[in-house]
Amino acid sequence: MGRVGVQITPPVHRIRGQHHSLLPLVTLASLAACAREQPPKAPRVDSVVQAPAPPPPVVVDWRGWDERVGGLLAVAPEDDPDLAFLVRPDATTADVADSVWHTRVSAGDSVELFALDGSRHRVQIVALPVTTGGAACEEWPAARISNAPRSWGVGFVLDRAHPVPAVAVESLRGTDSSAAVSLAARIAQATPAARASGLAGMPFIVERLHRASLAVSSTEQAAQSFGDTTIIAATLFRRLAQEADPREERWFVLAERTGRAKSAPWVVRYLEYDDAPEDEADAMALLGLVRVRASGQPAMLIARDGRDGLVLKWIAPARDGAWRVTWTSARARCRAR
Repeated sequence: MGRVGVQITPPVHRIRGQHHSLLPLVTLASLAACAREQPPKAPRVDSVVQAPAPPPPVVVDWRGWDERVGGLLAVAPEDDPDLAFLVRPDATTADVADSVWHTRVSAGDSVELFALDGSRHRVQIVALPVTTGGAACEEWPAARISNAPRSWGVGFVLDRAHPVPAVAVESLRGTDSSAAVSLAARIAQATPAARASGLAGMPFIVERLHRASLAVSSTEQAAQSFGDTTIIAATLFRRLAQEADPREERWFVLAERTGRAKSAPWVVRYLEYDDAPEDEADAMALLGLVRVRASGQPAMLIARDGRDGLVLKWIAPARDGAWRVTWTSARARCRAR
């Protein structure tokens, strides 16, 4: 399938938050314009520290799934909050192509939905399955749900995870918002991958940016302490609009800082990106940030949608501090006519 927003083949279902033409709000659009006019300055050496580059994300089998969050993952579509795509962690691509594969839930079952702002909502499945794609599409089964919130990203079976509130940059005041966008662009620009790219020197434009604290609340328990650790998760892009070969890169960057001092360095803990002809690079999006109830371990669900279809990735911090992909979903996609 084509990248999100520019469909080249029949559209597979889109995940909320990935259609880049809908992502930047007024605040982000104005800040992006400023970023184009004033390319970010090189960061101070003490402001951004590069952790050892994580290995390229690879497809892993379903055994990397954290079974403590249950055997079902619900994901919000882009344009219908009353619909949920149901992803079975152990499903294969062949299962996705099978229209009658078992989803382990039935009408009347309840699931818990999480939004990036930290809210959680218990809803009920009222109809299953719901057809959403054409005959050429291999996509996850869908269910109609009741009383769904307007904005949610990921869901689980009941009482398996705690939401970790993430503040969106557009909700910040003007100066704070501008500073956050500038910081995210500088962090991406300072990575070895950015400097080695054919688009080195081109400014990054921030599409989505969230900031969150990993400190454990008084109602939670964690096997690992994260202290005063703050993370930022950003989706960015940059383009080289040359007539002969226009190029585009799309990035997802996760960085963290320990301590409240402004001088504390930001450390890049995870990144992935795609370089392709303009309008063909894979889109990436953060769908959920949670803490596994049984362990207190934080984890993220991110989506990558592009030329080869749509996959979900579960990433979590490893012992060395880097965040790594531990599970990758079956691929959903549409075949060309």
